[in-house]
Amino acid sequence: MKQDYPSWPQRLLLACAAGLLAAPAWAAEALPYQRLQRCPFTPAELSAATGLKVELVPLMEFAGAPKPMTAPEQGRLFLSCNATDGAAPATLLVTQQWFDPKTAAARIQALKARDLKDAQPVPGDPDGALWLTERDGAKQTLYYVRGGNVLVSVGVHGVPPPLQASLRAGLLKLKRVPS
Repeated sequence: MKQDYPSWPQRLLLACAAGLLAAPAWAAEALPYQRLQRCPFTPAELSAATGLKVELVPLMEFAGAPKPMTAPEQGRLFLSCNATDGAAPATLLVTQQWFDPKTAAARIQALKARDLKDAQPVPGDPDGALWLTERDGAKQTLYYVRGGNVLVSVGVHGVPPPLQASLRAGLLKLKRVPS
């Protein structure tokens, strides 16, 4: 029985197509973890975006406290910073989760499916941002992906009712990090 094998041009075309499906070339170039900063925004930038008087909260240091991550562990690096408004019961949290580019797409999709199923897409956003509003507007979070391997969230918990309507526009105007 004779088997028909694809010709070399057909094999080349199939190999190229398989490579494009496995790692889309049109996706943004993966970012190295060294480009991330624990807190990529200044208090002034966060204050302007939220309408709150923001002050950064130092890392908690006490016996037995987990040490902040400085390098990836098991293909992941998690960095965050907290800020508060002393006059309002609001807390701001900025997180950046870096993933090894080889596993980033699957890990980010799993996180989105598990934690962001109620988030709404931000129309026309270049980073495919999602907006999640919880607790009747008292908790609002912007999520987006940079470089295909960094999931960023900027969220405010305890949003005062007068600021709830304007918060989304303010957070969407923040510079996108990491750059």
